Amino acid sequence: MRLIERVVRGIWTPSSHEILQPSFSSKACLSASIVFICQHLGLFSAPFSAVYFSVVCFFVYFSISAQILGFFDPFVPFEKVICVVIFGGLVDAVGKLFSRTEQQTSPPSDETAKHKSD
Repeated sequence: MRLIERVVRGIWTPSSHEILQPSFSSKACLSASIVFICQHLGLFSAPFSAVYFSVVCFFVYFSISAQILGFFDPFVPFEKVICVVIFGGLVDAVGKLFSRTEQQTSPPSDETAKHKSD
């Protein structure tokens, strides 16, 4: 509904869609639904009341900590690690690190030595 409202008002931008930049509430609801599905499929054995209580405590704790402590999104560290591994940032970072160390260990060229002596 929000997408249609923004298109009608003329301020729609593709990067402002909830799927591309989910809020903490969206991420928490998705993770809670995954926990409930796993419990229903029997991937872990816990009574439904305990799973429900854990999910409610998770929501309450992070809501209160966001209000009182100004706590950030607890999913951010996991998202950063997953993005680095999946999208190749790790390989790029290691490649830059090795290229930087090779440049530092290589001897200066003849032109650089001439300019330093002048």
